Amino acid sequence: MKKLPLLVSLIVMLVLVSTWWILTGRAPVARTTEPELASRGDALVGRLNTRLGTMWNPARPAPDWKPPQALRTIARYPVENGELKAQGGERIQAVHRRSWSTVTTLLPPEVTREVGTFLLSTDGRGGDRGWVKLAPNGLSWQLALDPRDSAPVERLNTLIYQSAFLTALAPSQLQTLPEGYPCPTVLTSAGCVQSGSLMQRYVRTFWSDAMLKDWRRRKVAEQPTQAQAFFTAYPNTFLNVSAARGPEQDFAMSWTAFILGQRPAREDTAAQRKVAFFYSDPQLTALRLKILRRVSSAFPAKS
Repeated sequence: MKKLPLLVSLIVMLVLVSTWWILTGRAPVARTTEPELASRGDALVGRLNTRLGTMWNPARPAPDWKPPQALRTIARYPVENGELKAQGGERIQAVHRRSWSTVTTLLPPEVTREVGTFLLSTDGRGGDRGWVKLAPNGLSWQLALDPRDSAPVERLNTLIYQSAFLTALAPSQLQTLPEGYPCPTVLTSAGCVQSGSLMQRYVRTFWSDAMLKDWRRRKVAEQPTQAQAFFTAYPNTFLNVSAARGPEQDFAMSWTAFILGQRPAREDTAAQRKVAFFYSDPQLTALRLKILRRVSSAFPAKS
């Protein structure tokens, strides 16, 4: 049998090596750039706004925190591996399962895995739409929805707002300090965040020491009615009055605008720069697109 010409042998060898690289996953893969991810997300936001009505509206207030006595708990379920677990031999009601399904349909597993308890609680129609709170053990989050406030856009805004806390204040983002040791980064309602964490970077970028001092002096956290005065004292700094309630609420509101709104065309104000802040992280931009795709699948276009 005659030997193959040298050129043909080289071509065959290159084809075999290339095939091996592809099959073994070692071939270099072209990565989607951040501007491409942002553009795809913006296109989805445009289509979803047409289907659902404007998803992000700064005039829409954030879910308000209410004292426990103002809320009536309807049901409480442990969450294990993304599923509700019945307690004491009781069955999980279908309507409660559907409420949890809304959470897992709209939010990806990397967000919902932080939820250890799911609650349904209400203060009546039109009030508090939901809340999130770190569990007493500090290892997971409690997430609650009000079944009486279930309009699609309102529920979507509530879940995205809640996802800000699940993302930025997950237990992996917090650090444990010796008793009496001051927090060297940012102290949140969930605890002291890790150095270099998303929340620390956000607060250090947009909340000066003087601003934090003024916020504490006004006791805005203890007296939410002071948020309006604080909002007015810092024009073009907050997206709305709800964001002026504190660093965590400011973060969550900017996060909601980042996920459900268009990328800011300009960055002239602090409020605009806060939304643009998240686009500097390709992982967050990819997460935004993933969430928007889930929303699009949950609310398909009418034929």
